[in-house]
Amino acid sequence: MLLGAGVLTKFVFSQMHMGVSVRLTLFSTSQAQASSAAERAFTRFRDLDSLMSDYQNASELSQLNRSQGQLFRVSDDVMQVLVKARTLSIETDGMFDITVGPSVKLWRLARSSRQLPTDQEIAQARSFVGMQHVFLMPAAHQVRLLNPAVRLDLGGIAKGYACEQAVRQTQLAGVRSAMIEAGGDIYVSAAPPLERGWKIAIEGTKRTVEVSHSAVSTSGSTVQFVEIGGARYSHIVDPRTGVGLRTLRQVTTIGKDGAMVDALATAFCIEPTLQQRFRGVRVFITERRELSSDESSTLR
Repeated sequence: MLLGAGVLTKFVFSQMHMGVSVRLTLFSTSQAQASSAAERAFTRFRDLDSLMSDYQNASELSQLNRSQGQLFRVSDDVMQVLVKARTLSIETDGMFDITVGPSVKLWRLARSSRQLPTDQEIAQARSFVGMQHVFLMPAAHQVRLLNPAVRLDLGGIAKGYACEQAVRQTQLAGVRSAMIEAGGDIYVSAAPPLERGWKIAIEGTKRTVEVSHSAVSTSGSTVQFVEIGGARYSHIVDPRTGVGLRTLRQVTTIGKDGAMVDALATAFCIEPTLQQRFRGVRVFITERRELSSDESSTLR
């Protein structure tokens, strides 16, 4: 297939961002255009990581979490994600909630200590969970955490947002067909040459879907978990209980909005019946009784 005077060629690039390998596949008429598009995409991804990571002490999110109840000015990207997270929290009855940070922290500690949090610790962390603790002023780009103990965690929405934003950069560089993969999140633009769409395998099934101009996100409790006392607890924390999920469930969601699809994959892991509310999102859910012995026992 021709684009201008050149033949479209497949190029693949990879870098580490947000704690995962980010793989970019695109079709371009030249190495120079492909490299320029990749640089733009990875720069956008890196910049968003520096804003939204709770692992980086200097990130905008980390600074917001330390703001001690004061009004804090955030970037346009962070505000967009916070507003979307608030909307999704309402639409999922709180099953997706970025204020789950205190509970997530407990289960990260559980992995390192190999000890379960106490009931008192779980209850205390849960008392700081809920979007009612977050005051947003979108027009002014200001945020106030109404309790100093509130901690925001964008791990369930940031990669989906970043994938979409990165692919937009490839389009600005003149690339029509691109796919970016980051952990369980994928975003694609137009279909590859002579194809109807990008072929994406649905994890845990034998199904393959063809998509274009769409986001695909997979989340679940079957791989990232910690085992304590013979019981397995997922890295996904149920905001209702403050406890890592025990159900072995994997969810793949497909839709047009990267951030929303990312967040809904997490929400549907917690409460699958929510999928009935989102008619524009394709959902694949698998459940398993046992975990295989070769699956990793990691909790982030």
